[in-house]
Amino acid sequence: MSGSNRVLEPPCGGAAPGSGRSSSIPALPVTAPAAGAATPPTGRAPLQAARLRERLRGCALPYRIQVVAQTDSTQLRARAAVAAGAAEGWAMLAEEQTAGRGRSGQGWVAPPGSALLASVVLRPGVLAPTLAPLALVAGVAVAEAVEAVGGPAVRLKWPNDCLALGRKLAGVLVEGVDPGPGADPGAPAVVVGIGCNVEAEPSELGPDLAGVATSCRAAGRPVSREALAVAVLSALADAYRRWQRQGFEPARAAWLARAADLGREVEATGPAGPLRGRVVGLDAAGGLRLETAGGAVTVRAGAVRHLRPG
Repeated sequence: MSGSNRVLEPPCGGAAPGSGRSSSIPALPVTAPAAGAATPPTGRAPLQAARLRERLRGCALPYRIQVVAQTDSTQLRARAAVAAGAAEGWAMLAEEQTAGRGRSGQGWVAPPGSALLASVVLRPGVLAPTLAPLALVAGVAVAEAVEAVGGPAVRLKWPNDCLALGRKLAGVLVEGVDPGPGADPGAPAVVVGIGCNVEAEPSELGPDLAGVATSCRAAGRPVSREALAVAVLSALADAYRRWQRQGFEPARAAWLARAADLGREVEATGPAGPLRGRVVGLDAAGGLRLETAGGAVTVRAGAVRHLRPG
């Protein structure tokens, strides 16, 4: 179809990274036993920080891992850690979140001890506009890690969903935040949040999520949470370093190879309102390219839903 390219929405919503504006983050406590094994209340095997540190020794990021039994949100804790000067590689994993959240402030709920709930601090030291593709880079890393440990096959749905059998298995939330005192405010720190349903039984997902969400176990491919945590953090480190060296193109090609919506008719929704079109690819900054009745459009924020079966 003919027509000039236009951008549907700006690449970031809310306060721009490095703008100096940030939401107030309450200093809520986290709960973790002194030994470092944050025992989930369900009796499921807990993650152990010492084992994760040992298995990730020598990987591409200098991880500083802590595992807690419960917190409000690993993403909020990571943002607070950045404000306190946390170095690249700071990471928190939680057995349970009481205020977990996904993109656009949506809640993320998982039975205690059943999911991989993690946030990682990155300090790429580049200007904010170049950070847009990182959510897609991280999504590819999660998909590859799930399959590498024997989990279900994963497809990717723009901008941040990992799907198994057409249902949401995992999500990625990437936020640019003020890098803290003494740092260049134009080069924000980045907090990468990852939530992946691992051990939840179908009955634990609840009626509201029936037909929408799944887990590795519910999809018929159970995996070890420890093995998955190691694989995801290792894959994220490798993908991040590759992005720093080579830019977005390698991850862009990998993302498109897993794209759930490529060639399908979708409706994109966001602050600018709904827009219908056929998904034809990604641009160099990670924007979703649509062919619409009015021409080519690049969507940079919002959500996407299918209009008809593919």
